[in-house]
Amino acid sequence: MGAIEWNSDLETGVKLMDEQHIRLVEIYNELHDAMMIGKAHKQMNDILDALVSYTEKHFSDEEEYMGKAKYHELKQHHVEHQQLQDKVKVFQ
Repeated sequence: MGAIEWNSDLETGVKLMDEQHIRLVEIYNELHDAMMIGKAHKQMNDILDALVSYTEKHFSDEEEYMGKAKYHELKQHHVEHQQLQDKVKVFQ
């Protein structure tokens, strides 16, 4: 069982964003599960590559959506996205 269990409390109400968030949770849980059974070293690169790639796509889509919605904290949200991507890349 993964570290994060998707539930309706995590939903944004935006179908595309929720679908992408579900996929991010799945990737994260794959990494968690691999670590818990001691196989992370064999699967880590592939999982982290998938996480980095999908995160970049998701953040781009999310920021585009927020821009169209004129989300007032988009600049700060972009900074948070960049910080998270940087952390994942360092870990990678």
